[in-house]
Amino acid sequence: MDPDAPAASREEPDRALALARRRVTLRAALGGVVVLVAAWAVLGIVDVGDVRALRASGVETLPASPGSYVRLENLIVSRDEVRTRTYRFFFCPIYRVLVRTARPLPEGSMRVAQAEVPEGLEYLIERRKVFPEDFALHFDAEGWLRPLREVPGWDAGLGDWVRNDLKLSDEEIASSFALLDGETPRGQVWAVVVLASSVLAVLASLAGLVVAVRALRRAQAAGTQGAGGDGVT
Repeated sequence: MDPDAPAASREEPDRALALARRRVTLRAALGGVVVLVAAWAVLGIVDVGDVRALRASGVETLPASPGSYVRLENLIVSRDEVRTRTYRFFFCPIYRVLVRTARPLPEGSMRVAQAEVPEGLEYLIERRKVFPEDFALHFDAEGWLRPLREVPGWDAGLGDWVRNDLKLSDEEIASSFALLDGETPRGQVWAVVVLASSVLAVLASLAGLVVAVRALRRAQAAGTQGAGGDGVT
């Protein structure tokens, strides 16, 4: 018998095991990167916070881009509202955001003439965008931010309401937003699918690694036993 045969038989499972480990590790690493990217897309909410405090501090532009998932707190609920069977619409003039929500809005009876006007927001009253008592009501919204003209229903009457009742100019409309409270951007829906698929792929790779390692270890053990038997013989 060739004296080198046992050594070769032992080296072959070792090489196969190392190759399997490298392949599975690479797949798991790539899957992990996809998981992180998809998780960022799903969990990447832009938490703007208190819009009154933010604007009063001197921030004149909303720190969020259309298409993102945002949270805006302490919005002013204007007197001009539109209601449908499903949704309620109101306009917050701080960053010119039209909010569409299926949730109840604060009751108008809660407005009080002695409402405190935050320093730095007096211009809203001076420009007749709100009344002092409007500061008594607030609303927190979280959802899909879109350009104002892309709000569902724009061509079905909302556009006329914005121009005629809110008296926004075309220039103001172009720089205004619509916040669809409770809705998720389509990109995030796909990100959820990618995230779930990536997690399953990573788990499958790890399961494959475990199976491969066990199989190759059994092969190594069998090779070692065979080598030992040849030596005795």
